[in-house]
Amino acid sequence: MKRSTFKTLLASVILGTALLTGCSTSGFNKAPELFVNPFTYNAFSNSVYDSAGMALKYKPFVYTGKTLVKIEYKNKSNIEYFLNKDMDVWSVSKKYVIGKVPPDLLSEIKANYTYQMISPKEGMTIQFRLDKGYSTYQSMTTKLKQVATQYSNLATLTDIGDSWEKTQGKADRDIWAMHITGKSSGTKPAVLFMGNHHAREVVTVELPMLLINHLLENYGKDKEVTDLVDNRDIWIIPMVNPDGHIKVEQGRDWRKNTDTSSGGNGVDLNRNYGYKWGTSGTSHSPNNDTYCGKSAFSEPETQAIRNFEDAHKNIKASISWHSFANTVMWPWSYAGTTAPDSVKLSEIGTQMASFSGYEPEQSSDMYPSSGDTDDWGYSQHKIFGYTIEVGTWNDGFDPPYSSMPKFWKENLPMCMYLLKTAGNL
Repeated sequence: MKRSTFKTLLASVILGTALLTGCSTSGFNKAPELFVNPFTYNAFSNSVYDSAGMALKYKPFVYTGKTLVKIEYKNKSNIEYFLNKDMDVWSVSKKYVIGKVPPDLLSEIKANYTYQMISPKEGMTIQFRLDKGYSTYQSMTTKLKQVATQYSNLATLTDIGDSWEKTQGKADRDIWAMHITGKSSGTKPAVLFMGNHHAREVVTVELPMLLINHLLENYGKDKEVTDLVDNRDIWIIPMVNPDGHIKVEQGRDWRKNTDTSSGGNGVDLNRNYGYKWGTSGTSHSPNNDTYCGKSAFSEPETQAIRNFEDAHKNIKASISWHSFANTVMWPWSYAGTTAPDSVKLSEIGTQMASFSGYEPEQSSDMYPSSGDTDDWGYSQHKIFGYTIEVGTWNDGFDPPYSSMPKFWKENLPMCMYLLKTAGNL
């Protein structure tokens, strides 16, 4: 170990000890409420302390009753079993799955799997923190309206549906779609970009907003941008899940929408679409993180996307952003069977991934999950849908906003390529 590394590590230990001794006591056996883990490691490299691990070293851990673990799974059916046992899956690699697990599942894992505990103590998970640089629902809405006014010759802002809380009279939140197109008339190939099906995946709001700015600010200045805007219908929906995002703005680690009508804490919108709904990689338990809802399209948010795609038959391709795995994925997601256009889907997805250094794969290769937006769009309208998982374990769901230039540099070429390719689909 280099001397400088040892000094840094020693300082981390001292800091962790100071925080431990200085914290108040309550909860599980009077353990501290907040703990900064001095030995957080890069969970996919097994290194106790390395440069990648620095990203997580000062993440605060809090008592939630669930424990953050890395599990060496034996086959993909293990992951579905973990999901059904209320594991909140954060990331999957070819060998490991990382996520939060409840006490009963943790006991099973200890007895039957090779695993590593990332949490400093059982029952603790990373506390979610939203960097002030990220959009709120309100700031996003204000910005979209300003942009639509400023670029009224190119951009139109449309309210395509309501959030669940709005349908219940509890809030006034809409799902906004920005339409960008230029001079040429007639029917044009359309491409749809969506963010924030899962509320805590905050980078997925920013990427659509950056795309809006890029297209509008460079129109008439950049030939490629100008040609694409003139010859495509471009639809951008930055925030599919406004109610869930409000929870995130309040500092909550929140994935689902906020529909409590089933007695739980929301519905996973990316398990609520109609194709093969409720068959794999999801749960029918209302408190589970992958709860698929009472029925397909039970949620106003997924109804809004369904109705939008039904009304726009010229949509040829789409991107739905998620985090985190640095992966580009395509249908099918519900099972490992190949889609009718599997060769073309794979060719386009692999090319997109080559621009960013992301891993290309069919969605089910990560793990099968049914009721997602790409499977439905492809099954109903032959939309070439791509899910892009942005970031790595070391970024997490709430990376500092200073990470956005890197993410944007990785994702812009994929957007431009898909816009160009849509003309041939």
